Amino acid sequence: EAPVRLDHGAADLRLRLDPFTLTVGQAVLSDGQGELRLTGEVAAEADGWRLALDAGAPQTDPATVLALWPPSAVPGTRRWIAANVLSGTLFDLSGALRVAPGTAPEIAVGYDFRDAEVRVMRHLPPVTGGRGRATLIDGRYTMVLDAGRMLAEAGGAVDLSGSVFDVPDVASDLPRAEIALKTDSSLTAALTVLDRKPFEILKKSGQRADLAEAALTTESEIAFDLLRDIAVEDVAFRTAGVLSGVRSEALVPGRMLTAERLDLTVDPETVRLSGTGAVDGVPVSARWARPIAPGRAGDAGQLEARLSLGPGTLAALGIDPGGMKVSGAADAVVDMTLRSDGPAPFIVRSDLDGLGLGIPALGWRKPPGATGVLEVTGEMADGPRIDRLSLEAAGLSLDGRIDLDGGGRVAGAQFDRVRVGDWFDAPVLLRPTGPGLPTEVEVLGGRIDLRGLGGAGGGGASGGGEEIGLALDRLILADGLELAPFTGRVRASGGLSGRFDARVNGGAPIRGALIPRDGGTAVRIDADDAGRTLADARVLRGAEGGTLELHMVPAGEPGFFDGRVSARGLRLSEAPAMAAMLDRLSIVGLIDELSGPGILFDTVEANFRLRRNALFLDQAAAVGASVGISLDGAYDLRRKRMDMQGVISPIYIDNSIGSILTRPGEGLFGFSFRMIGDAADPRVEVNPLSILTPGMFREIFRRPPPTQ
Repeated sequence: EAPVRLDHGAADLRLRLDPFTLTVGQAVLSDGQGELRLTGEVAAEADGWRLALDAGAPQTDPATVLALWPPSAVPGTRRWIAANVLSGTLFDLSGALRVAPGTAPEIAVGYDFRDAEVRVMRHLPPVTGGRGRATLIDGRYTMVLDAGRMLAEAGGAVDLSGSVFDVPDVASDLPRAEIALKTDSSLTAALTVLDRKPFEILKKSGQRADLAEAALTTESEIAFDLLRDIAVEDVAFRTAGVLSGVRSEALVPGRMLTAERLDLTVDPETVRLSGTGAVDGVPVSARWARPIAPGRAGDAGQLEARLSLGPGTLAALGIDPGGMKVSGAADAVVDMTLRSDGPAPFIVRSDLDGLGLGIPALGWRKPPGATGVLEVTGEMADGPRIDRLSLEAAGLSLDGRIDLDGGGRVAGAQFDRVRVGDWFDAPVLLRPTGPGLPTEVEVLGGRIDLRGLGGAGGGGASGGGEEIGLALDRLILADGLELAPFTGRVRASGGLSGRFDARVNGGAPIRGALIPRDGGTAVRIDADDAGRTLADARVLRGAEGGTLELHMVPAGEPGFFDGRVSARGLRLSEAPAMAAMLDRLSIVGLIDELSGPGILFDTVEANFRLRRNALFLDQAAAVGASVGISLDGAYDLRRKRMDMQGVISPIYIDNSIGSILTRPGEGLFGFSFRMIGDAADPRVEVNPLSILTPGMFREIFRRPPPTQ
């Protein structure tokens, strides 16, 4: 037993040869900068070697450890540490080696460190100011980082405190590192670091590191083999984090996004953000996802947001609804495809529950309690663009495009088809005239059906005085009775008001006016050719000339009108029903007059009730020098059939001396008749003996006229 001095220290060694045993009382290995103290025993036994060595050092550095680390021991890990552990101080180092015959060696090492500088991955900034502890037990190396940071080129440092670096099998030919990474930094700093190889997130997505102001904390799981050069496909990672105090004009192009908190997840394929915030002050709940995998350049991701749609939302987004009145609020879903190289297309959908809507120009209203379907598509850049607006609600259906000016205000709207109830079906062009002013409305074709006016959308035709330009294909008054085409300019206010020009069933030209009356629309019509007008209206065939004036007022139900018609200077010829009646009475002069120049009526007047499919005449009278006729009954507009009764009074200029005692159009003496069946060729029944019943008693025998 004797002390031994070595080139790199001294040892107190005791050797016993039977059996062979070397006892190390204390060995000190030194390189002049630090020292390593060893104690233990090495024994050669019959079945093999047995080692029990303990080591310790109060302080050393990575270079000393590598100098004492045999190159043949776990060479892969040794090489990685040599290349990536750049500096630092190790203290409270302790280690143990145990070898027994028939078993694998057991190695345990532990140490604390401070002021460490370590490169985790080749292209990332090194971790500086590292402080923590590490262990190597049973081939597993674990390092816990109590403090340390990466300094980014922009946004400050990334704090890595609490991160764990783990190599489960340091003895493997290709050791694999597993990192539980915790970070605390600005979003800009984190994105700057992640834009380095192998990740290059910003480069691949076309975004900038300052896409948002926010603080970011993350927890990541990262795994990779300890290679010299590591590609992104060699790294498996998943990150979950929280962004706080978020402000960005890049995540939603042209809009300011703010949020108290957003949740972040990142994997090799996609970056995702979700949470509740506001876009230009409008509260939203949103989810944003952006691909970062290779081959997705220009794709800035997908944004799905839920917001409350109402007047405040439209005002905050700078969208003026123009001629549409908006109240209340409804939930809406916005899906937006974000692009880094162009505008972002979007689609908005809502069931409109809770939102009140109205279009005064069309007399339409949807109460807040009613639901519907709203769909808006367009693009978002510096300002929104609306390519299509589709709405189905409360009897209204429309589909078209909205034009916005640079400030997001409605500059115009064109709807290819607007339907309101069963009374309106036409293309519509809207043109705002200025803030607070009525919107100009142009109806460019299609139809308005007065039979249904007043029952659409629950709101009738009550509007706000908007001027409507009408160029209709047809305006339907009743079955078989249309004004086609129809042009004019009217206003919607408790009904329609204005003047128009039209043709009756596409034929006779007329002019007229629409007048609000009892929540509906009254109609006045004037014609310079009464005969052609009545003929084209399929009311009276063979009529010619004269002038006509007609008044119709709403009669309580949609499509119901009461009215009066009067004509002057009307001539009747080639009228089959009249000819048949005169033939029955053998009034030769009148027959000749009818088949020749026609019978002239100085006046024709009638009260009528117009219903959806029928016309009821009441005390109609036609008076001329040759004949006077009274008429009442019903005319089926749909089937073109009639059921009329009346009195014909020949030589009316003389016979009318007693008309003061009779109905208009009847003389003191006249023949009762009835016309039934097809209006083109009715069956005519004449009672010749009725000439013997003076007019004053004629009502006693008259059949009650048909009712509605």
